[in-house]
Amino acid sequence: MGFNFNVQDAVREKIYPKIGIFSPSGGGKTYTSLRLATGMVEEMKRSDGKDYEIWLANNEGDRGKYYANEFDYKIIELSPPHEPEMYIELINFAEKNEKCGVLIIDSFTKEWAGEGGCLDIAQKLGGQYQKAWKNVTPRHRALMDKLVESKLIIIATMRGEDQYVMSQDEKSNKTNLEKIGLGAKQGKDFEYEFTCTLSLEQKTNSAESFKDNTHLFENMPSRKLTEDDGVKIIKWANESSIEPLKHNKPVFKDTKNTNSDELKSIVTLIDTIAKTKAKTNRDGVAKAITTHHNSANYNSIEDVEVAKKVLESLQELQ
Repeated sequence: MGFNFNVQDAVREKIYPKIGIFSPSGGGKTYTSLRLATGMVEEMKRSDGKDYEIWLANNEGDRGKYYANEFDYKIIELSPPHEPEMYIELINFAEKNEKCGVLIIDSFTKEWAGEGGCLDIAQKLGGQYQKAWKNVTPRHRALMDKLVESKLIIIATMRGEDQYVMSQDEKSNKTNLEKIGLGAKQGKDFEYEFTCTLSLEQKTNSAESFKDNTHLFENMPSRKLTEDDGVKIIKWANESSIEPLKHNKPVFKDTKNTNSDELKSIVTLIDTIAKTKAKTNRDGVAKAITTHHNSANYNSIEDVEVAKKVLESLQELQ
């Protein structure tokens, strides 16, 4: 077996930062995200003169609107089931809208540990690898790949893996119970998917660097993040104006056979079968579609051959 390798000069490209923020409950994740995003869109406007919006994709109930009197942002309400495909479609949707400058996903934990999320899907499938994680892992991986490759600035908040510890107040000599975060409720090694991952302390909402490719927060004393930090991130990201190349996965590469009448007929059949079989096997339907298409939204299929493969998989599905 032979492999071809190409050696070329490394060139710095424009970067679309992905910022991960996690903390125990009450750590200030949403507020900190909005401060960062506000600084980001302000610097983006100074850079190219365009007005950008902050989009907050909220799955945390009324909390998404708590700061509407302090920050200027749009809100998208997300409801269960929190399947990976919903978040892929969310990113796709935001990418297509030029007004969206920063997408905040609050909370990214729901995709992993929320109702209808990865853990929930795996449990319903029996919890074992062959029956469950063999199905769930590729779907979660597809979302993480989308996150990394997206030409969109994304801030994702995550709930901390909380633990309580006892501490002694030196002045009062009282024993206090403190909540600390040991990591985030997300998939294994989640921090590697982000440009920068920051943890927030519950009482002070101060940030510490967990992983930082920007080098802006390395060795930083614990402190609150502000709009100025958002500005710095954008300045770092825009050190080059060269747009990164899009790397398409071969499995989704097609010949663009877009016979519209034939495509519409096949998609109509897909719609009928998918809706019927989803009543008893929703996960199987999603897998049958995403095996051949880059999302579970079959209405976005643009190639006849891809549509045929999806239809065939759905017809074979029990």
